Amino acid sequence: MLNRLRNKRGQALVEMALMAPVLFLMVLGASDLSRLFYYSTGITNAAREGARHGA
Repeated sequence: MLNRLRNKRGQALVEMALMAPVLFLMVLGASDLSRLFYYSTGITNAAREGARHGA
């Protein structure tokens, strides 16, 4: 019984070690895309304000 529990813990550790980099890259990718959207919105608003000021 104890050996079976130990094997399951080891299996969970290996699965986590395999999936952690993938999850980490997905989280970083989502944050990078959100930052890109934030800057794109800021640049669009700045161009709109510049056009309004020039008109």
